[in-house]
Amino acid sequence: MATPEQAKQFYDQGYLIIEDFLTSEEVAEIRAQTQKIVDEQHNPEDHPLTTFVGGNKQKTDDYFMTSGDKIRFFFETDAIDEQGNLTKPKMEALNKIGHGLHILDPVFKRITFSEKIKNIARNLGLKNPAVPQGMVILKVRKTNLKMCEMQGF
Repeated sequence: MATPEQAKQFYDQGYLIIEDFLTSEEVAEIRAQTQKIVDEQHNPEDHPLTTFVGGNKQKTDDYFMTSGDKIRFFFETDAIDEQGNLTKPKMEALNKIGHGLHILDPVFKRITFSEKIKNIARNLGLKNPAVPQGMVILKVRKTNLKMCEMQGF
């Protein structure tokens, strides 16, 4: 349940952080499913090694722009060398997986549309909430790469 302070932050800042919102079991399930998706679905024939650059540059990339209803893979800018090969293990090289996880993957769909998510939306007074995209943003703690600004719900 969102407190009045959390609702104010959401409307003032455009985001809401709820500590320990997911159980440790749910987090473990998401991590395992993410690894499974990478292991089973990423292949160079269907998914080119595409970097996520953010901002206006990404708008010209068809793989990115048509990813709303698909599961697609985006790598860090330093993860691919001049010959098009990964420079590090795939899970470390990935920046994010998106954008149709919430509609195409059963684990992500169940969590995205769970009652506790619906309750937060109701508590915030949202009338017709929609989930336009679902993604996993992968950040390895040792990386020095900056996260570009983005907004989501």
